[in-house]
Amino acid sequence: MIQEPQHRKETNWLHFILWTGLLLVFLIKPMSSRAQTSVDTDRIRAVPEIFRTTRDTLSVQDILHPDSKVSFRSPDSFGKSHPSDIYWMRIDLSDHLDLLATEPEWVLAAGSFEDATLFREIPDGIIPLKFGYLAPMTGQKRTLIDSNVPFNVAELIDGRYMYLRLRKLMATRDISTQRITLTRRSVADAANDGIFLRLLEGRIPALVFSGLVIIVLLFSLSAFILQKRKEYLYYSFYLFSLLVYFGRRPFGLDDSLFGQVPLLEYMIHQEFQVLINLCYTLFAKYFLSTQKDYPALDKVINVVAVVLGLFIVIDSWLIYVDEFATHLVMMDAQRYFMATFGILGAVYLLVKRKSNLVFFIVIGSFSYTAGALATLFLVDNNYMLLGSSVEIFVFTLGLGYKSRGILMENARIQQEVLQLEMSALRAQMNPHFIFNSLGSIQHLIRRDQKSEALQYLSRFAQLLRQILDSSNHSTVSLKEEIDLLENYIQLESLRFDGRFSYQLEVDENLDVYNLEIPILLVQPHVENAILHGLLPKKGPARLSVSFADHNDQILCTVEDNGIGRQKSTELKSARGVSHQSRGLSIVAQRVSHLHGKESDSQIIQITDIVDEQNEAAGTRVSILIPKDE
Repeated sequence: MIQEPQHRKETNWLHFILWTGLLLVFLIKPMSSRAQTSVDTDRIRAVPEIFRTTRDTLSVQDILHPDSKVSFRSPDSFGKSHPSDIYWMRIDLSDHLDLLATEPEWVLAAGSFEDATLFREIPDGIIPLKFGYLAPMTGQKRTLIDSNVPFNVAELIDGRYMYLRLRKLMATRDISTQRITLTRRSVADAANDGIFLRLLEGRIPALVFSGLVIIVLLFSLSAFILQKRKEYLYYSFYLFSLLVYFGRRPFGLDDSLFGQVPLLEYMIHQEFQVLINLCYTLFAKYFLSTQKDYPALDKVINVVAVVLGLFIVIDSWLIYVDEFATHLVMMDAQRYFMATFGILGAVYLLVKRKSNLVFFIVIGSFSYTAGALATLFLVDNNYMLLGSSVEIFVFTLGLGYKSRGILMENARIQQEVLQLEMSALRAQMNPHFIFNSLGSIQHLIRRDQKSEALQYLSRFAQLLRQILDSSNHSTVSLKEEIDLLENYIQLESLRFDGRFSYQLEVDENLDVYNLEIPILLVQPHVENAILHGLLPKKGPARLSVSFADHNDQILCTVEDNGIGRQKSTELKSARGVSHQSRGLSIVAQRVSHLHGKESDSQIIQITDIVDEQNEAAGTRVSILIPKDE
């Protein structure tokens, strides 16, 4: 007898076991939703039967009617969801009634559907229970139970079925993987506690980010109030939009403000995404001064701003009228539109760059975009927060950089204006002096004092030459000013036949050759002392002019022993003279400009000198002149 080899027998047995196993797999393959992927004592995972329709008027009574032609099928026959689709789901729990009876209340997890309804059978009939993101908030936070709802086993329809009406409005999902999970209420509540703690931990980055935004927002608003610059205004709007968009959930605003109107919360959430882009676009417009520096880009920005504004209005209306399919298309179109505009705008700015401000916009925008892409692909919102934080930091630096440039430019312009004002005042000063000198020469000629007139004219010509030589300079050395002043006093002494004596003193600590002061700054006060103080005086008349070192300033003192200001005013009134010295007012303005002040009584002090009988004994004028070496 020929025996089969042992290894051949073993191979046959292996084939038999393999084919038997495959046959059993096919035989016990689930034919309906009553088969489960897994069952334990705390939860049940079931595969529902699904009917898809677009008829919003279809009711649960239509579904349950004996003549209903509704055909429920396995989820495997469905693909991606669409916002216009309505999914009716039926779960047969007859195989799990014994397990469900061990606890009266369970929690249903139906997946992420914004518009969801569970139908319950009570003695009075079948009633709906709304849940999901768009359902008004009940006792618990919606953020914890968006897609979960408690149900009582006694409320199963026909004692075995659970019916659901579901819509996925705000995104798409793969319906072929749809599963229903039932969890004991006690287990679900414990899990919710853990979920709540994880949510709190997850909110920490958003809370930190919100704190950062609030600080920068206050700074931006303060800067706008002080400077009235539009880039600060739109930057404030931009920061506020970010704060609302990212901070509403960490601060619980979605539940506390919109718990009963979740559709409004969703609408605000969606439109603030667009508002962020709108405020950013307007901020970039004024930050870069596009109207002046980039006129072509400015026209495009104006169009983009109008488009985004219209988009917010139209998209809000679409959400309100339940046109979520069009809304999702518009949101995607808006994202592509802004991405294209951002890329092309960045390239244009880099090519046409007129200032370093461009780099702040490009780097900040790149940071935000990088965070958005990382969030999209890695499904972690913290990347978005990080990208936005970097963007805010860069934009804030950019505003500081621009403000510094504006301040420096304003300081430069102010300095130029000051120089022009000083030149104008000096230009008024020189004709004033020349007019008075020519009047003195005319006076001598009328008196037929030809020798004195020629001598005066010679000195005047010399003094005029000094003035003309210095006319192209805003300042002269203290030595040149003293020489000019001495020539002038000699001219006046010659003109009035030596009716007064004078003395010029200079502090030896003053570097008269290197210290600079405006030309003819002291002369009007000397002239005033001579004409109105000394000449009307009977008896010896003395004039004293001194320059002393006074810390970081030069103290010039003009003192006379004349009739005093009150008597001089009385004499001018008696002669009908009301003219005020133009030269003195010009000097006051020039000295104030030197000190960087509009006016200050400490800069020029005029003191009336009195004798022992308290009678007028002269006038002292003290002028503080800043040192300019």
